[in-house]
Amino acid sequence: MVKGLGDEELQQDLQQQQLQQQQLQQQQQQQQQQQLLTHGGVLQQQQQQQLQQQLQQQQQQQTSSIEADAVYAQL
Repeated sequence: MVKGLGDEELQQDLQQQQLQQQQLQQQQQQQQQQQLLTHGGVLQQQQQQQLQQQLQQQQQQQTSSIEADAVYAQL
């Protein structure tokens, strides 16, 4: 990788990721508010916890791949 280009791309990736995380957090908050309004919220909460765990795992995989790119860029 060319150092200058790699750095810019990494910054863009990180910015996009931060935006995605903010959007996900907003979605989760909205879903939690909806749960309060709906009946039978227990089942929904269980499903949602699973979804949140999956989302968190995806985010961790994305950050680790970006960090790996950053290491290559430094070499």
